[in-house]
Amino acid sequence: MSWIRAAGGYAVIAHPLRYRLSAGARRKLLADFKGAGGAGVEVVTGGQSVTQVEAATGIALRAGLAGSVGSDFHDPAIPWNPPGRLANLPQTVTPIWLKPGFPPVP
Repeated sequence: MSWIRAAGGYAVIAHPLRYRLSAGARRKLLADFKGAGGAGVEVVTGGQSVTQVEAATGIALRAGLAGSVGSDFHDPAIPWNPPGRLANLPQTVTPIWLKPGFPPVP
């Protein structure tokens, strides 16, 4: 976390629904993550249903963390997955890129 913050970034937990954790274990993970300086949860990821986006939204809100949208972009040679293809972040979640001090987009 300290390296991410020193570089001017915010740590975000990726795809929180893919971890095989009980609800209690997930809450503990997020509380520990936040306590260590974590700032956000990836709310929108590739291949999610509307129900999964809603569940990830609830996770972010209950944990008091900002939300992010994964690009799910891995390689320009993979044309089926261009940047910007994923859904928008739900309006109920604070976008990680609006946190004070977040690095400006060039």
